[in-house]
Formats: sequence, structure tokens, C-alpha cells
Amino acid sequence: MNYSVLISSMLLIYVSLFILNLLKIRSTDKLLNLITMTEKEEKGIYKRIPIGIQAPKFELIDFKGNLHNFSNLRRPLVLLIVNNNCSACSLDKWEFEKYAKTNRNLDFVLVVNSSKDLRPEDENLEVQTTNYRILKGNIDFLKKFNVKEYPTFIVINQDNRIVGYPVVTDNIDYYSKKLAFEN
Repeated sequence: MNYSVLISSMLLIYVSLFILNLLKIRSTDKLLNLITMTEKEEKGIYKRIPIGIQAPKFELIDFKGNLHNFSNLRRPLVLLIVNNNCSACSLDKWEFEKYAKTNRNLDFVLVVNSSKDLRPEDENLEVQTTNYRILKGNIDFLKKFNVKEYPTFIVINQDNRIVGYPVVTDNIDYYSKKLAFEN
């Protein structure tokens, strides 16, 4: 076996992992999603609601059957929309939950498309924190927010305007500081 080829391959893998870690992207699926999302936006295939535009009103239910509408949720608000077929979503859900526990100045809403996206401990977390909700998404909601890719983050400010689309959970810190500066 040629050791120089082996060493070169190992070095390439190490550098790739290092770059992914720097970007806080721990899933190649997520990296591919980001690349295709950017290409789609550039080509005009996928249009998000422009930043600064009023967020659409919505009504969603939780898994206990309680109705939650947009006007009753506290602001600023961070939405994470996930799909049970999305392999990159599980890491974001875990980080989102962790972030909600430590950031009381924002409200966090996890929007899932089915009960398959939930774990038994999710219900306990929702009860323990006052700034975290888990709601069941529907087609109307996805259309209003033009959700085409998963996971999708949306940050909404006090004035109900969309202020950003974080790429990963760690980007929420930036928006948290930006929102604090607005107030």
C-alpha cells in the first residue's frame, strides 16, 4: 500500500472535518442542503419571505390538541421547522432545545410535521420551560412561510417582522444580540 496516498487521504478528511466543525455544520446532508438552497435562491426557484416583511399569521395545535395562534406567542420568536424525513434536523432540534433552556429573552417554537418527530422527553421540556413550544405544522403554515427545505429557522422580532433565517442553531446568538439592540 502506498503510504503517501493514505496520508494524503487522511489529511484531506481531517481538513474537511475541521472546516465542517468551524462552520458548526456536523452533517454533510445539512451542508448539501445549504449549497442547494443557495443555488435555488440565486436561480429564483426558492424565494423566502424578504427580511423586514411582516410575518404571516398562523394557527397551529400542539400534540395535546391546544390551539396556539401567532398573536398569542411572545416575541421575539424563533421558529425551527423540521421534517421527520430530514436527517440534518435531529441535531438542530437537540441544539435548539438546549438553546431554549439558556436563552429566556427569546421564545422558541419547534414546528414538526408529525408525532414521529417527538421524543418522550420533549413533553417534559415544554413543561419545564416557559419559552419553548412544540407545535404541529400543516400545509397552510408551510405555504405561508414558503418552507421548501428542512430544517428552516425563522427569527421574528417584537414588531412581527422577519429579521433573519439562521442557517444553524449557533447563529441564533447573532440574532439574539441584534434583537436586544433593537429594543
